[in-house]
Amino acid sequence: MIGKLVTVVALPVMMALSGATENIEVFLGGFSWQAFMTAVWESIAALSIIISLLYIFQKRYHKQGSLLRWMSPNFYTVYIMHQLVIVAAMIPFLPTAMPTALKFIFVALISIPACFVVSDLIRRIPYTKRVLG
Repeated sequence: MIGKLVTVVALPVMMALSGATENIEVFLGGFSWQAFMTAVWESIAALSIIISLLYIFQKRYHKQGSLLRWMSPNFYTVYIMHQLVIVAAMIPFLPTAMPTALKFIFVALISIPACFVVSDLIRRIPYTKRVLG
């Protein structure tokens, strides 16, 4: 807990003590000790986030529900064929006049479940489980 707090507080304190209010450019890159310290802080912060997330998910979210149990054997097949399903779900939205972000949301809501359903159907074909897991 203290390590996370130190990581979060370290960058603003370091920037305030080393003159970031006058010149922020030295922190953004180049050959300066401020840029070096920023790079070190970013590395430590990223590693801390990864370790914290691993710990949280190991302690709290280590059980598989029925949905994940059904999805788990289908992931490899989804990985192989998801492009076809996404393109097929995207084609009807091409001529429509709506924002791209909204199209993305609609295509994602359609294609993610469709990928797993198609994957499950493919895996039911005889002998495909040997190849697709």
